[in-house]
Amino acid sequence: MKKTFLFCLSFALFFIPLGEVSAQDSTLIKLHRADVSEYDASYAKAQRLIGNVMFEHQGAIMECDSAWLYEETNIMKAFGNVRITQGDSIFLNADRLIYKGDSNLAELFEDIKLRDKDMTLTTEYLKYDTHTKIATYFNGGKIVSSENNNVLTSKQGSYLAESKSLHFKDSILLVNPEYTMETDTLQYGMESEQAFFYGPTTIKSKNDVIYCENGWYDTKNDLAQFNKHAYLWSAGQQLLGDSLYYDRNMGLGEAFGNVTVRDTINDFSIKGEYGKYLELEDRSYVTGRALYQQFLETDTLHLHADTLYSEPDTLQRKIILAYPNVKFYKNDMQGACDSLSFSETDSLLEMFVDPVIWADDNQITGEKIEIKSFDGKLHSLACRRKAFMASKIDSTHFNQIKGKNLFGFFKNNELYKVDINGNGESVYYATDDADGSFIGVNKSTCSDITVYIKDRAVARVKFKIQPNSAFYPLDQISKSELILKDFRWEESRRPKSAEDIFVPTPKANNSTSAPANEDSTP
Repeated sequence: MKKTFLFCLSFALFFIPLGEVSAQDSTLIKLHRADVSEYDASYAKAQRLIGNVMFEHQGAIMECDSAWLYEETNIMKAFGNVRITQGDSIFLNADRLIYKGDSNLAELFEDIKLRDKDMTLTTEYLKYDTHTKIATYFNGGKIVSSENNNVLTSKQGSYLAESKSLHFKDSILLVNPEYTMETDTLQYGMESEQAFFYGPTTIKSKNDVIYCENGWYDTKNDLAQFNKHAYLWSAGQQLLGDSLYYDRNMGLGEAFGNVTVRDTINDFSIKGEYGKYLELEDRSYVTGRALYQQFLETDTLHLHADTLYSEPDTLQRKIILAYPNVKFYKNDMQGACDSLSFSETDSLLEMFVDPVIWADDNQITGEKIEIKSFDGKLHSLACRRKAFMASKIDSTHFNQIKGKNLFGFFKNNELYKVDINGNGESVYYATDDADGSFIGVNKSTCSDITVYIKDRAVARVKFKIQPNSAFYPLDQISKSELILKDFRWEESRRPKSAEDIFVPTPKANNSTSAPANEDSTP
């Protein structure tokens, strides 16, 4: 009896359109075709459908090899070669499907592929809402874009067909022939090809590495904005800031807020509030409380200017340019000037416009000063034109030596010898060895002078080529004669610490420390 009933039902279905025997309510799942349909009221009141099965529900077409249709609950279960087609863009394949018509929710299992034009999503478990056209996976998925050669994998993800966007979470890896991206949370627009990421994110390419915890990346145009603990690492240089903007095609990086440029090859860093890096030219500059730090063997050079520039020389070594308002501090040497350059190739520091340096108790001024270092230690200095070296005895007395050019030499970072070449003049005070009181003053002129320094004090002065020297008791010489022409004491410009280099630098003091009157009492 049962077999006869099933045979008659299958025979009737062959001649009657299946759409007519299905409910006409648009909210119900509609059966369009099947090679065989079996119905048994005793088995969950379900239809068993076999061969070329097709359903339709509110514009979504579902096909499979076999299925169960539960009409009372408006649920369908499909098996084998499951296909969902929606419009002319959504194509879904799987091995199994559970579809709930009342909620428009499809659950797909095993060997799942979702295709939308050039994008293909593969996973083993997927939920798809045919009303919102949102597909979500939870246990790992992979998306391949043939147009831009992107391959993305993540633990969780959603595809939003209406907005052509993808949302991902947990263990995200985006692979492109030019770069890879790893992040925790990502939103990607398929048409705009823009990625928005949240949480720790690393982008690696052949030449650079980028890190941030918030930002966006235009994969079509290679433009990006990186925020929160952001940095760019490229060819031994690292650019950090509160936020970074990067144009990969132009090789342009910009940094905003707490900017740092680190060069691990040449062992220096540049800091400030705004920075720009030109990757193709290997040039960068930083401004806003700009700070250059050169890490030496036993000390660090701290240098500040309104703007700091870094660029390569002909040997592709770094040249640092600083201007204006330059001040620098090192434990054994300090300096100030308007502008400065430092060459990595020959470790030469050049100071321009009212330069002054201090080494221990000695102050050196001139029109231009050069400082040479070797293996992280001071080697020599040169003061070109109007060279002047002075050291303070007390508030009104100064040892002084001047000439056309000055050349100083260092041993263990301490100045031990100074040569004055051309038009040499000197004023040096003699003191009593017993109590340190002044005995008198020696004034000398000659072509060349050599000063020997020991324990940070003048130990001996040697006069060369037609010297003319005279010794005066202090009560027999006027105050004006105790001050050589062009002398100026620049103590107010001297930084006392690394932090002091940020204190505004007073303009060079062109007046001398000579007393205003000309009486003979010093």
